[in-house]
Amino acid sequence: MVGPPGAEGAGAMADEPGAMTAPPRLTGVAKAISDASRTMFLYANRYAMVPIHRAGLGAWFGSPFAGWQCLLTTTGRRSGLPRPAPLAYIVMDGAAWALAGYGPNTHWYRNILDEPRVELRLPGRGSIAAIAEDVPDPETRARVI
Repeated sequence: MVGPPGAEGAGAMADEPGAMTAPPRLTGVAKAISDASRTMFLYANRYAMVPIHRAGLGAWFGSPFAGWQCLLTTTGRRSGLPRPAPLAYIVMDGAAWALAGYGPNTHWYRNILDEPRVELRLPGRGSIAAIAEDVPDPETRARVI
């Protein structure tokens, strides 16, 4: 899985292909809007998208043009409880790849750093036990993105 840049990728130059830079810090109204949008996605995912995926209807919420969604279930790093997260993904080189949209503060990303064993449910398929990993290599990231 491809996650956000961390300390591992900090040495990469920003002009290298696939190199990631930290997003700018938001303040004031921009931060309030960003926080509200994150909260909205949290509730929409928890009460709409997760039940849709569990019911096997995830394949109806994607297309070759807009992309597909999977349901990634991680183990909560503090609670130890299963934490499902619907994610956009691609399959490439025999693996499912996802990007952490909120950077290093993305909840599912922080969970896989603590416990990489996950359950992945792809549209039209059953659940798959998998090992998730961060890929800090800029060349690999550039290929995936």
